[in-house]
Amino acid sequence: ERALPAHFEADIAALLSDLSAPPPHVAEGRGRLPEAIRGYGHVKADAMAQAAQRRTALLAELAALRALRRPSGT
Repeated sequence: ERALPAHFEADIAALLSDLSAPPPHVAEGRGRLPEAIRGYGHVKADAMAQAAQRRTALLAELAALRALRRPSGT
């Protein structure tokens, strides 16, 4: 749980540092992940697990899109 703010900041910095803008749904989806984490105990743990899965999916989508944009020689 304590690592979540650092993950959030790193992800947003990575999105902003990309010379080409990330797709809006990826940027917005990543930016809204903290909103999904609510509750206490097992409810919060479940929400954190779901947010982690969504984060992984969004970052994988972003990586795939970046790979498509790269010239084939790199």
